Amino acid sequence: MKYFYISCILGWALPVIALLWIGGGNYIMKRRLAVTLAILPPTIYLWTVDLIALRAGVWVINPKATVGIYVYDILPLEEAVFFFIVNVIIVFGYCGLDKSITIIHNFPKNFVNNRNILSQMCHAFFILESKLPQEPIKELERVLTVLHNASNSFRTVGIIFPTAIRHDLSTLYAFLRVTGDMVDDRLLTLEEKQTKLSIIKDFLDQLFAYHDRNKSWTYGIGKSNVNLRNELPAIDWGYFEGIVGISSELLIV
Repeated sequence: MKYFYISCILGWALPVIALLWIGGGNYIMKRRLAVTLAILPPTIYLWTVDLIALRAGVWVINPKATVGIYVYDILPLEEAVFFFIVNVIIVFGYCGLDKSITIIHNFPKNFVNNRNILSQMCHAFFILESKLPQEPIKELERVLTVLHNASNSFRTVGIIFPTAIRHDLSTLYAFLRVTGDMVDDRLLTLEEKQTKLSIIKDFLDQLFAYHDRNKSWTYGIGKSNVNLRNELPAIDWGYFEGIVGISSELLIV
């Protein structure tokens, strides 16, 4: 009888934690400090509130259903474990959600033939990060490098946007900054700048060729059921990469 409470807690919680760990363990370990800080403060807060309630007699834990170990004063081990595990599940669950959304957004080619968002989330959750191509990550690192060198204000203001939109806005802004720097480059002649801008225009035409210009841009918000991230443009990378001096601008996108 004394193991009833702790058995019930571990019985329903451990399978959930194990599932979250299978899918998000690597993601969680790479953010150990953030995860720890997300779990411990609310856990300590709930322990404190629970202790106050137990002292005031708001509720009572049957001593016959506990192992008789107290974490502090009259706070039984089972109550402490319960509140800790609840916070672990919440934080691990959010980490899994964040991992899934990040993979879907950065590796859209993996989900072109899958339009069901729930199926996409499950697929992304169980993907092993080490098996993913590294080029999108390197591209994002280039974007962050440009932003770090070019604009502290944009990086600061960007936090108010949702993650997916912030990512695309950062990429767009970095592209514009690199292109702007090219235009301002005094070492290039006017003809060279015009040639580069013409090539960049060709690239943008291919990049947004799938988008109907007669329709307003909704960014997937509203009544549209089209997942724009899955509409992959057909870009002739061989042509653009073969043009000397233009690849640095295009690699930002």
